[in-house]
Amino acid sequence: MKHSITPTPNAANIYGAHWWLSSANFSKPLAEKWEARKQLLKRMPENTYFAHGYAEQMVVVVPSRNTVITRLGYVPVGEQMDIADFINDILSALD
Repeated sequence: MKHSITPTPNAANIYGAHWWLSSANFSKPLAEKWEARKQLLKRMPENTYFAHGYAEQMVVVVPSRNTVITRLGYVPVGEQMDIADFINDILSALD
């Protein structure tokens, strides 16, 4: 897992080996294509990482909370859900 969550320089350090990383160094300017993802990741717990697939399916790992969240639901193409709100709502419910 350590390799998977090691930031990849070619992906603005916000992506590992198939995992998005909220612990990335956001002080560096990012290419426009990464900016939306950066804003999303900044709203999650710092050590969160997640795999994000088709139709908003995802696996989210939050080590500081000893939590893994899996979403197998469906969001139609062209629609979006707020992933950070989804994760933070679940974490709040677990408190």
